[in-house]
Amino acid sequence: MTFTFSGRNIGWVGRRGPGSGRAEVRIDGVRVGTVSQAASTIRYRGIVFSRTLGVAGRHTIEIRPLGDGRVDVDAFVTLP
Repeated sequence: MTFTFSGRNIGWVGRRGPGSGRAEVRIDGVRVGTVSQAASTIRYRGIVFSRTLGVAGRHTIEIRPLGDGRVDVDAFVTLP
């Protein structure tokens, strides 16, 4: 999944819980981390990843599931 936004701050909102997997996160084509959504209990609509970028402007975040479980993207939140 990819999302293009304008601003300096981005947050990924999703579900954590049993059966959830991991995803690689890229911003502007650069790998910035791996997120695990695995948890013993279900938690809905929480921030699973956030990042403040050095420069405000147009950016793209990409979520790449690693194939080891369910990866949920409920929303992205941005701040200018």
